Amino acid sequence: MNVKIVVRGPDWRQVEHLAEIDAEQDVVRVVAEAMAMFWDFYPDAPPLQKTILIDHA
Repeated sequence: MNVKIVVRGPDWRQVEHLAEIDAEQDVVRVVAEAMAMFWDFYPDAPPLQKTILIDHA
């Protein structure tokens, strides 16, 4: 299954991460990867809100 994870900061900076996963449990892994990418690209970004939204692909 292909998934797209989008991390949006409060100042509209964002990172999109596309990944192929085999099991639903792998979603946690790809979300963590997307969050790490966001902080790598935008280390000075303000703290993120703790809201997770899952849409149908």
